[in-house]
Amino acid sequence: MNILEAVKIHKSYGNKLNKQEVLKGLDISIEKGEFVSILGPSGSGKQPCSMFFLRLTRSVKAPLKSKAKKLRP
Repeated sequence: MNILEAVKIHKSYGNKLNKQEVLKGLDISIEKGEFVSILGPSGSGKQPCSMFFLRLTRSVKAPLKSKAKKLRP
């Protein structure tokens, strides 16, 4: 049973002429009891991904489904 699921996570920095995509359609699901770590080289999107799941940012575009009792918007 998934307790957290996100589909097609996108995040980019910069403008139209100088755009750096760090998350390009990432799909992730986390099951109950599962431990998750986010690994990758510098600039690969670890921090935006973490902030999205912690709901500390709204600049990452993706729907988030949760089985948690309370999820901040």
